[in-house]
Amino acid sequence: MICYQDKTFCTESTCKKFGDMDDDCHRSLTLAVEHMADFWWNRGCSAEDCSPAMVMTFIERQDCYEKGEQ
Repeated sequence: MICYQDKTFCTESTCKKFGDMDDDCHRSLTLAVEHMADFWWNRGCSAEDCSPAMVMTFIERQDCYEKGEQ
């Protein structure tokens, strides 16, 4: 199956590292990443033919998870 950037993304938004590119968390599925994925997936389509991008996400919390302050 084809998916965006051929990698698995993390959806753990409560993680201290989530979305922090300085902390080397390149797997955060942020809104910006979702928009880039949709742009990549739908390039060349007409508005009525566009669909959400295929993005692979982890099912379980990863070992690198650090609870953030909420």
